[in-house]
Amino acid sequence: MSWRPTYRSSKFRNVYGKVANREHCFDGIPITKNVHDNHFCAVNAKFLAIVTESAGGGSFIVIPVSQAGRIDPHHPKVCGHQGNVLDIKWNPFFENIIASCSEDSSV
Repeated sequence: MSWRPTYRSSKFRNVYGKVANREHCFDGIPITKNVHDNHFCAVNAKFLAIVTESAGGGSFIVIPVSQAGRIDPHHPKVCGHQGNVLDIKWNPFFENIIASCSEDSSV
C-alpha cells in the first residue's frame, strides 16, 4: 500500500491579483507613527478614517471613499482628544457615525 498525503487542493490556486491604478489609490496620507497594537484606519461603505500625527493631541482624518487620488496635506482633521488616538471604529448601523478613543481615557 502506498502512502499518499491527504490534503485539500486550494480553490484559489489559479487566482491572480491585479495591480491597482493610481486613480483608484489614496496617496499622500500622513499616518501616525505611534500605533501600539491598534488599527490606524477604519473603513465603511462611504468613508475612510485614518489616525494621523498632530501636535497637542490626537486626531484623525475622514475621507470619502469616492475621493481617491492625492490627499491635500492640509485636509481638515477631527481633533477631540488630549492624548494620542488609540483606535477608531465606524458604527455598523449608521455609516456617518464614528467613535474614537485615546490615551487620555476619553471616547
